[in-house]
Amino acid sequence: MSDLKTTTVYVTKYALTVSIEKVDNVKIENDMAISMKGFGGLICFHGEGREWHRTWESALARAEKMRVNKIRSLVIRMGKLEAIRFEPPK
Repeated sequence: MSDLKTTTVYVTKYALTVSIEKVDNVKIENDMAISMKGFGGLICFHGEGREWHRTWESALARAEKMRVNKIRSLVIRMGKLEAIRFEPPK
């Protein structure tokens, strides 16, 4: 475990519900995953640039992309709901 680096990262996995979280003293494993203590156990986030980021700018760009994609998805769902027409049973 001595080969693991610790640093500050920004977690975006829950950016649309919790916001971007800054986490200090995180262990980076193989430049792919991070692990930290939380909620009574060990939490892992996978995919640098997807669930976690080394810089605020990268995290902000990812969160903004997530926001735009969610809005696009909701607009599509709204269109489908607006297109529904109910008819009386025959």
